[in-house]
Amino acid sequence: MPSKFLANQPRIITICLVALIPILATVACTNVPQNDQPAATTSPPVNDNQALVLTNTPTPTPKNTPIDPTNTATPPPTKTIAPTPTPTIEPTATPLPDIMIAFAYWGEETNSYQLGVMNSDGSNRIEFPAPALIRPEEHQTPDFLGNGVQFSWSPDGSLLAFAFADFEDRQRPFQSTFGIISMDDSTYMEYDLKVDNHPGSNQPSYAWSPDGSRLAFASEKELYVMNVDGSGLMRVEEATELIAGFAGVYSPVWSPGGEQILFGLNNELYVFSLNDSSITKIAATPSNAFIFNPNWSPDESWIVFNSQSGGVFLIQNKSPYEMQQISTLWGSGNWNWSSDGATVYGNVFDPYENSPNEPIVFNIIEMSVMADSELQSDDTIIGLSPDGIKMLFQSSRNGTNEIYVSDLDGSNLIQLTQNDTPEKFVSWSTDGTRIIYISNQDGNDEIYSIHIDGTEEKQLTATLVDEFKAEWQPIR
Repeated sequence: MPSKFLANQPRIITICLVALIPILATVACTNVPQNDQPAATTSPPVNDNQALVLTNTPTPTPKNTPIDPTNTATPPPTKTIAPTPTPTIEPTATPLPDIMIAFAYWGEETNSYQLGVMNSDGSNRIEFPAPALIRPEEHQTPDFLGNGVQFSWSPDGSLLAFAFADFEDRQRPFQSTFGIISMDDSTYMEYDLKVDNHPGSNQPSYAWSPDGSRLAFASEKELYVMNVDGSGLMRVEEATELIAGFAGVYSPVWSPGGEQILFGLNNELYVFSLNDSSITKIAATPSNAFIFNPNWSPDESWIVFNSQSGGVFLIQNKSPYEMQQISTLWGSGNWNWSSDGATVYGNVFDPYENSPNEPIVFNIIEMSVMADSELQSDDTIIGLSPDGIKMLFQSSRNGTNEIYVSDLDGSNLIQLTQNDTPEKFVSWSTDGTRIIYISNQDGNDEIYSIHIDGTEEKQLTATLVDEFKAEWQPIR
């Protein structure tokens, strides 16, 4: 990583926010799982019934180097933001409410994505200054959200992390602005990350540690770990020894216990141990296709991931790391584990047939797809409720694509929405009683909420801008 990466110091700006009233009651990153679907290759699909077991020999290698303390990012003195016309930000001693909704929207005046927070009833909307611009001449529509901006709450809901990419020139390394907004003392820390990326690559992805004290993030060729205040920056030196030609480190995922980080490297899957700084290769796809969307089971004994050229795989997190293919179709987005780790829920699709998503419910104990599920072929699983007993999915079984909630086997079905426009970016509230989603019912993409029994649908925003993605703050 070039020294200019480390030379960019964080900027801290104090924001005094208007008093927000207490309100009602993750994700990815959950953010609701994003459908990170790579472009279809010309490779023909393989037999759906094909199963294969692969064994990979662990290759531990000590691989981390603390960054020179003199170059470690240290927050500078606090600065004060000048008031902006919209919104009006006035000093207040009132703490922010316990539960909020964070959202991204397209700013017409700035021609960029911006972030905001509001109460769960849509009141007290506060828009944060745009930390970086996404050039509209490069990406004509805000649908580029999946690659242009990321944001997610810390596990305790006290911090909001974000990453914006500045695609000023796609023929040279671009700048990605990575920042953290504190909900406790209203500070805004921004880090300008110079990323060693190939032309056309995505900005760094990042992941919160389970305790919320650290972040792991990937540049194109390297994996980093740092404390949330910018200190303790550590580089995992995989690039020089494991990467050849076009390659990339991506999709870092912390283990539930916080002692390991899972990440993809080309067609291989690695685990980095923070205890002994070792790196172990645990999987490689047979077709040399990129690995993406890996996810741990709650007890860390299993890992599920998608393959770019087709296929969904399970692997045991212990030597000899035997791998089982559970589908030859392409995996779509993230996978959801049951709370006991016995079942994994997700979606697959066939890019060669331009098919819609199909749900898969796979039982780890029986190593088979569950045949007694009442889900239909065009249902798309969104995620499980925070208590793990309900499932949220979208389906066009009644003619239009609507949101449904059911038991995990698809029974006790409740249709939540009945609109002529599709809903997207659906997210559970952290107490599991409501959901929020984006809908175009009034001609703009606005944020709505509804109770999981299908009552009390509310439009939370009514603006001239398009909102894109919304996420509940975790209960603190």
